[in-house]
Amino acid sequence: MEESAKTGPGRRDAELAALIACSAVTAGFVIYWALQIQSVREMLALAYG
Repeated sequence: MEESAKTGPGRRDAELAALIACSAVTAGFVIYWALQIQSVREMLALAYG
């Protein structure tokens, strides 16, 4: 396979789209995790004062 076929603009676009998708999923996970931790802390505060 030629080198130009491996690194063409289509591959670059696909890699960028994959990077953006992974970043969005990771950011969503971090936000969800932070909200869940906050919720648990609030419930513990209610339970133990």
